[in-house]
Amino acid sequence: MTTIAFSLTGFCKLIAQDVAIDSSRFGALADQGSESAELRARETLRRTGIGALFLAHVATSKVELSNTCYVRVEIGMSSVPIGLIKNFTEVKETANAICEIQ
Repeated sequence: MTTIAFSLTGFCKLIAQDVAIDSSRFGALADQGSESAELRARETLRRTGIGALFLAHVATSKVELSNTCYVRVEIGMSSVPIGLIKNFTEVKETANAICEIQ
């Protein structure tokens, strides 16, 4: 069971990374924003079915640094205890994308 738990945690990390990158790029489009990035991330996580084993938290923000706009998507996932791993495993991924010129 511990091997399965390690494998699932690695799989979860890859999904969280992919969803964070995709959602931040989507939110950085000229006609989108951080709210649409959050909706896209939540919907994509829901469609993967990973929610049965991991509790997901999505946070998005629009950041302005030195006249450059970024959309930041942060995804945090905590696992349910499986096998010998009784603590919650925390997976965190963050992605930034530069906003398109409007």
